[in-house]
Amino acid sequence: WKSDQAEDYDEVPRQILVPAEETASVCGTFGISCIRALGLAVADVVASDPYCVVHVATAPKLSSTWVTRTMMNTLNPEWNEVHEFKINWPRIDFTRESAHVTLEFWDYDKMTKDEFLGEATFPLLDNHGDTFVELELLPNRHKGSNPVLGKVHVRCYFRQEFLGPAEADPGLTDYEASFCKFFGSRPADEQLARTVAPRLVYFHLSFGRLLVGQMKRAWHRATCGLIDPGPA
Repeated sequence: WKSDQAEDYDEVPRQILVPAEETASVCGTFGISCIRALGLAVADVVASDPYCVVHVATAPKLSSTWVTRTMMNTLNPEWNEVHEFKINWPRIDFTRESAHVTLEFWDYDKMTKDEFLGEATFPLLDNHGDTFVELELLPNRHKGSNPVLGKVHVRCYFRQEFLGPAEADPGLTDYEASFCKFFGSRPADEQLARTVAPRLVYFHLSFGRLLVGQMKRAWHRATCGLIDPGPA
């Protein structure tokens, strides 16, 4: 029985540690806080009734769409609307060609088909922070043959779901930051955990930390439980 069990265990595939850059991902929230178009083409008699369709590549082979409200009788619309998208891209697949945002501008017509006013595309953000984008509108013969004019201003932001140790807590020691960086980007199987556990216990259960923990518990007992000892 033991030999059979050993043979079965040998057939189980073991997890392989890979470089951090191959397991990292762009994961978080991408948001658009303002869209402004300037000098759009006239689609009606003297103006247009524009709205914007936003397409965001939120993951490989996955796209999400958001449509703004329609601004009536204007060539310089401004949408002070906020919309957010959840992003989850493997870093190795995150490229300008695949991870992008497309803005389509259309003229609303009640009686006939909506007319295409132009489009603009820019890469999806992958850094934590805010940015401002200015782009010229481009034609697309597959969507419409009308002349395209104008440009677009976009304010957007990206909030990372998992920050690096230095960003999450600048007060970390070099050892703590290295620990977070290593285990935050690599799978840890049971064999690895058994190997590093004794060393981690040595570092974490230092004399100073044990002494502080004992003093907190003693003070907690001396005050009959009125004082919370907090974490050890």
